[in-house]
Amino acid sequence: MGVRAEKRKRMESQILSAAMRAFVWGGIEAVTIAAIAHEVGTSVGGLYRYFDSKDAILVALGQESLVGFDTLQRELLDRLEQRIVEKKPPAKVAALARARTVFAAYLEHAERAPGPHRLLDLLLSTPDRLFDQTTAPRVESALDPILARGASLLEAATALGVLDAGDPHLRTHALWAAFHGVDHFKKRDRFMPPTLHSHRIADLLFETLFLGWGVDPAMLKQARAV
Repeated sequence: MGVRAEKRKRMESQILSAAMRAFVWGGIEAVTIAAIAHEVGTSVGGLYRYFDSKDAILVALGQESLVGFDTLQRELLDRLEQRIVEKKPPAKVAALARARTVFAAYLEHAERAPGPHRLLDLLLSTPDRLFDQTTAPRVESALDPILARGASLLEAATALGVLDAGDPHLRTHALWAAFHGVDHFKKRDRFMPPTLHSHRIADLLFETLFLGWGVDPAMLKQARAV
């Protein structure tokens, strides 16, 4: 990478970091070209050399957040594979544990990266149209491999007979929606008894959905212990 390219990459990183700080402080409305330009020490015109609009900055932030979540998913799956090697559970139990891990990663992401997770939550749940028809696909393209990973693991579990036959993509979206909803309850954990904490709700939702899809209850218990 040449000096000019390195300089551009460094400046883009500074702009996105400033935008994320503004978002954490005041939400989408706080992410303004003028405020970000001031923080990184450039003019509004200078900032436009790197991002041509607020939308472009938000798209880049959304992509970064999804890449970070994707990385976390893979990290948690790698750790699970190490435990599978050590504990040697049956193949069906291992397949179920992988599926559970990839979706539970959403709540883990909230703990590890609260700022990016808050933006990811907004992108997935707001009724407002944050992006136009030309920019929205760029965010979706970063989401695609994450959804594909979940569908692939559900499909693998189905092929082993762990789950009854069903559309893995539809099930992926159902699980994503369930964990996304639980995520909104995390803020209540400090007021609620441990029996009603968000991770307990997530366990119940996962169990309820998977029992409905034909999973053996004993296998669910084994998968949680992997």
